[in-house]
Amino acid sequence: MEALKAGMKEANKAVIKAYIQLLGLLADAIGAPIKQWTKKCLVPMIFNLSDKQSLVRQDVIDSMNKWAEAIGPEQIVTYTCI
Repeated sequence: MEALKAGMKEANKAVIKAYIQLLGLLADAIGAPIKQWTKKCLVPMIFNLSDKQSLVRQDVIDSMNKWAEAIGPEQIVTYTCI
């Protein structure tokens, strides 16, 4: 998870998109136990919502929806208000 967190700071947008998509797949696969990595992985992913590329923003939204299905939407709202 540390590597995924570090990947969110890459300069290459294609790499960032891959990490974001991977985080969404992990949320699907792991389910509710992914909550323990919310602060470490979800928060850096949320910062990419301000990216100028619409494809990156859309990937973030898709992954956030998968996290919301896994841990509940109220957790997502809590971290977007930080």
